[in-house]
Amino acid sequence: MDGAQPRLHDPRHAVLDQFEIRDQAAEFQPGVKAAYERNPDYVSRDEPSDGTGGGKVVKIGRYEWLSVPDFQIATNALMNDEIDYFEVPPHDHHAMLARAANVELTDYNTLGFSGMCRMNWLVPPFDRPEIRQAVLHAVNQKDWLDTQIGNSDYYKVTPAIFIAGTPFESAVGWSTKADTAKAKELLKQGGYKGEPITILHATDAPIITARGTVTAEALRAIGMNVNLLAMDWGSVVARRAKQSMPAEGGWSLYHSTWASADLINPNGNACVNGKGKNGGFFGWVEDAELERLRDGFARTAAPSDQKALADKIQARAYEVVTHVPTGQYNEPAATRKALKDIVRAPVPLFWNVDKTG
Repeated sequence: MDGAQPRLHDPRHAVLDQFEIRDQAAEFQPGVKAAYERNPDYVSRDEPSDGTGGGKVVKIGRYEWLSVPDFQIATNALMNDEIDYFEVPPHDHHAMLARAANVELTDYNTLGFSGMCRMNWLVPPFDRPEIRQAVLHAVNQKDWLDTQIGNSDYYKVTPAIFIAGTPFESAVGWSTKADTAKAKELLKQGGYKGEPITILHATDAPIITARGTVTAEALRAIGMNVNLLAMDWGSVVARRAKQSMPAEGGWSLYHSTWASADLINPNGNACVNGKGKNGGFFGWVEDAELERLRDGFARTAAPSDQKALADKIQARAYEVVTHVPTGQYNEPAATRKALKDIVRAPVPLFWNVDKTG
């Protein structure tokens, strides 16, 4: 969710109507906690719940969200019944959590998540298509997934920009494997002269942190001059908005994560937006052909015609290298077994959830 952030959930958006904050100063302390109580004036729709739709019955009177930056502390707290829900337990904690009699892993978002490696089209050397192609051929998608996830039960290697397992899944454009010799040749063709590559490297979001190290190693292996700039995710978000040169506070490349549900449609997938500085996503891809194809997709109703256009959009995205998908993965939450009826949806939701003890 680069769609926005790397799994740092803000419950204020999910429970706006069903809950209220009684004492703003005491109950909402940024970086510490947010406490919400049931809104006695809210009346749910009288129909079954269906993800983000349908009835939203509040069965628990008070929710407290605690910020626990240390994942080991959070894991221990869950296993000791000190908390009820851990949204993003690292994958290497899963075995420990699975052994706990009072804990279960809940994959509320079965479509999963998808990562991206995004280059900045505005700054050299990534203003040249050959250099972007060199990055595409320098990396092996499985290396990213092995480093960040480690367990193949939870990830999928796929070139599908519009997500594997959905109507617009496609294999065109990239093999997902590295071709170092080709990457080096593309660097020569693009006239790479050793310009420094500044990678914004988020060190406080493990699901993203691993990607930076893998990318840096792959680019150095083909002869690129890489500067892995360590910072927290908040600083990455602030800096990626800058269109200046890296030496002046800008950037060359960064990594992020999306809920896969945000990427399944060529018009909704921000990664293939080709509008550049005037309406494009960070990285500012500008490509008239992409926009022509996306416009055609929006005007097409027949599923077969939409699929053909989606394939063309993916092929064009890999041709110009809008980004490099770093693979799909699932990231279950860990909960106490006392929690029942966890809502299945692309984001954590807490209406209809009940607690038995």
